[in-house]
Amino acid sequence: MNPPYLVPAVEIAPAPFTAPDVVTHTSTLLSSVGQVPIVLKKEIAGFVMNRLQSLVACEAVRLIEGGYVDVEGVDRAVKDGLGLRWSFMGPLETLDLNAAGGFAAFAKVFAPIMHAIDASPEAAPRVWSESGIAQIDAARRGQIPLSEQMARIRWRDRRLMALIAHQRKITAGGS
Repeated sequence: MNPPYLVPAVEIAPAPFTAPDVVTHTSTLLSSVGQVPIVLKKEIAGFVMNRLQSLVACEAVRLIEGGYVDVEGVDRAVKDGLGLRWSFMGPLETLDLNAAGGFAAFAKVFAPIMHAIDASPEAAPRVWSESGIAQIDAARRGQIPLSEQMARIRWRDRRLMALIAHQRKITAGGS
């Protein structure tokens, strides 16, 4: 996960022949140095974080290419919406807390809607178009020219460090 020198999550994907004690030892070691191990039960292409990120990114591109929203709107939807919750809880806890009665109650009402969205023609897998890529890149360059990208990376890293420090402070305080 980028940047790897700041993001504490680390995926451990043992092969079928990996001894369980190796996984346990590795997980313990990573935890002892402040990393957050995510132990996969079996290997899958892209592992977990890249697969989740890919789904969000592909849907973002589809929404922009389909003319539903612009680049800034997608970034705002995550930054000022979903990302706020996702910075301290995952998507499944979010859904669990979104319905009285928990995840099962949420699924009873909203799973059919989510499945319909996932199965809609707009969600059909496809290759990103050259014009869509150019549109998104032009919008991003309008926000941050490539000459300022390294400064923005440093800004991102400082924000991540502040967020991680805040999360650790809150966790240490028990809240």
